[in-house]
Amino acid sequence: MRILLLDAIDPHAELESRYPSLGLGYLSSYLKLKLGSQNITTKIIYQNLATEIKNFRPDILGIRVVSQNYNRAIAAAKEAKKQHLPVVVGGIHITCLPKTLTKNMDV
Repeated sequence: MRILLLDAIDPHAELESRYPSLGLGYLSSYLKLKLGSQNITTKIIYQNLATEIKNFRPDILGIRVVSQNYNRAIAAAKEAKKQHLPVVVGGIHITCLPKTLTKNMDV
């Protein structure tokens, strides 16, 4: 299974892009540990979603999002749905406001 993980940050905002998301790294490592590294391939990205979907050919997209960038997550989910990918959203925004899940987000 190929899993693409998107950190929906503004890559031009120094404060947001200064450090990578540890949560996505932990998630990637945990999936490989529990499901076997020969069964799982993950890739963490911050931008260029359409290109990455084309090149990586994932089976699923995971999006980490905070409230100030929720519009970026919505746009990413729409792009993923054009490619018929399931979309899983995580992060503080969706945890606190689960009713904001859109029709392009599956979980």
